[in-house]
Amino acid sequence: MNQFAWMLSASVLASVAVASPSAATQPNTFLLSGEILVYTPADTGLPLSTLVAPRGARTDRPQLLTVRGISSANADGAELSSSPLVHGRGELVMGEQSDSPLAIGELSLRNDADGWVFYATTGDLAGRPVFRFADEATALKTFDNGDIALSGEFLLHEAMADELGLRGARRPQSLVAGAFTLIGARAQGQGVSITPPAQQQPVVASSALSVAGPDVIVSTIGSTFTKNGTVGTITGYSVTTVSCNIGTTDAIWIDCTTGGPTCNQHPVIGTQFYRFKTVAGATRFEQIGLSWLKHGFCAADASNCGQTPTPNGSCDWLGLWSTDTYSASLNGQQSNLGPRSEIQAWSGVYPYPYVLNWQSTGNAIYKRTQVENADMDPALNAGASYLAEVVYICTDEPDANKYNNYSNRPFTVGAISGGGFPGTFTGTTNREQAAIERWPLMDTGVTLVTVDVPGDGRFLVGGKATDIGGGLWHYEYAVFNMNSHDSARLVQVPADNTVTVTNVDFHDVNYHSGEPYDGTDWPSVKTSTNVEWSTSTFAANANANALRWSTTYNFRFDADAPPISGNVNIGLFRSGGSATAVGLPVPGSGLPINTPYCFGDGTGVICPCGNNGVVGGGCANSLLTSAIIGVSGTASISADSLALNGSGMPNGPALYFQGTAQNPGLAFGDGLLCVSGTITRLGILFNAGGASSYPGVTDPSVSVKGLVAAPGVRTYQIWYRDGDPTFCNPTTYNLSNGYQVVWTP
Repeated sequence: MNQFAWMLSASVLASVAVASPSAATQPNTFLLSGEILVYTPADTGLPLSTLVAPRGARTDRPQLLTVRGISSANADGAELSSSPLVHGRGELVMGEQSDSPLAIGELSLRNDADGWVFYATTGDLAGRPVFRFADEATALKTFDNGDIALSGEFLLHEAMADELGLRGARRPQSLVAGAFTLIGARAQGQGVSITPPAQQQPVVASSALSVAGPDVIVSTIGSTFTKNGTVGTITGYSVTTVSCNIGTTDAIWIDCTTGGPTCNQHPVIGTQFYRFKTVAGATRFEQIGLSWLKHGFCAADASNCGQTPTPNGSCDWLGLWSTDTYSASLNGQQSNLGPRSEIQAWSGVYPYPYVLNWQSTGNAIYKRTQVENADMDPALNAGASYLAEVVYICTDEPDANKYNNYSNRPFTVGAISGGGFPGTFTGTTNREQAAIERWPLMDTGVTLVTVDVPGDGRFLVGGKATDIGGGLWHYEYAVFNMNSHDSARLVQVPADNTVTVTNVDFHDVNYHSGEPYDGTDWPSVKTSTNVEWSTSTFAANANANALRWSTTYNFRFDADAPPISGNVNIGLFRSGGSATAVGLPVPGSGLPINTPYCFGDGTGVICPCGNNGVVGGGCANSLLTSAIIGVSGTASISADSLALNGSGMPNGPALYFQGTAQNPGLAFGDGLLCVSGTITRLGILFNAGGASSYPGVTDPSVSVKGLVAAPGVRTYQIWYRDGDPTFCNPTTYNLSNGYQVVWTP
């Protein structure tokens, strides 16, 4: 069967500044982000009985893994080795479906004597080559700003195929297993940001998957989940946490009982609780609790992180691949819990001894993770899911290592006991993943984007639009401040005067135990251009209810306009600047119409190699024509006669696909990717005379294949094979322009 080397939109990390020239001779650090698509057995050359999928996943459809990781590489991106590419799904397994499959765990990427290879990181195949790139010559692309991109198909590694007895007389090219797109954003800050104390920081042997400097993650949350007591309607909790240093140098863990100039060089540990639930037919993901901060002391240098450790032997340092555990009792020990308000989350700087309530104790909930009973009462939260999240803020990590300090783990809520609701952990810890990154995995139709504030930290912004009937859509946004000290004070969602907005709401999480912040909810206003929420400026009130690090605030409303792709503005608190979250669902202006967009004719985004095409079409192909997508018929769910018509293509395969939002144009192969949101493959046609149409004679209708069950906007595009590798990029594929279609009942 024909194999198609295509991959749809990577979740690209926002670009960061390139490292200074003085670091040019050092290995570069890249923040990797993207997607790995694992084909079904029916779409590969593997035997139909062979499983390659996350454990427990369906085997009758491709599995899309949104991955993140960190890599080190030389200046041109070659000789690259990555950390585990964390995807937050069940561990990847491989083998016969009828037997117990072999555990791969997460994949890591390495370019070595074997070429570009995905290795297993844990489980039965740990350290073994599992997949290799199908075409090494075209996999790597470098950009002027130092970023890199990798894309293409991957094959089951021949050594692994032989070991599993899958190859036999088959040709190697029959071992295709999936496709991938990875973007490597070159990271700033290759050195540490805190001067170490007088003793020399030890350097240990580098792991093949390490980065330059210490890198502390939360390797395990739980399994102890302690309910410390209830005061009024609030219950206090604490959990067990395990940290691990997966970097290349030992991590500072210095603690002093009396304070001093070097005693503020240990991590602080915070716990947060989250809830996912459905309200009035629409879903929401909210933070419902947070703790004060456990101050680390005496690194234990234990061995339970998945690699052979190199312990330091001193309480003041955590060795490479070594762990340090704090029990739920220690994490709830009030005398050793300090305030969040004194932490500079991006640099890790704080006073020690901390100033506010130093070593003070109180009632059963004082300083602990506090949650209103109503937020966990099963009778008030039917069908809700819960996550506990833990973060380590460190003083000596390079900037590139500050984005994987969060992990989370699901828990269930039991019957009320002693005035509060107990929790029990389920599943395993989702390593190196903030809780909000579970939202798109728990809920369909969620868009999650990354917003970096140069030199200060990161926000993650999620959004979802839900058709709630009666011509109304519910818009739900969650804004998470990962580690920005600047913080946020303003959120603006575009909605012009043609849009009627109702049920505007706001949700935050309560600080407690004497923290100085004003907890007043952000008021909202509808202007001629936006729905916006805000709190006081920093100049007016330094303790205003700004969106500070490790907190998530929610913004929501109903509108009479279906969603389009738009930008949400975030106003920053301390600096007064702003940042933009690109590509979120927002209310459309007026009534949306069927219209083409995203042209490769030079009027918008420039085509990948300057191969601008004809007016109204996609980027030019090797025939010096452009693919154009148009529509005919009616986009009515009850009487669907819509046809998608493509022309201007070489003869050969053409894949028609659907999205839920617009992309202004992302360079992809020889063309521009114009659709985003939830991507659905409609079908593959074969061009004759350079043209084809979907649906074909035997194909389902567009609404049936595209799962269009309610009125709203969808976007469409054509990917097609262009077999001339000497034209533009050697990737041999291109795309049409995009087309927006409005579906009616």
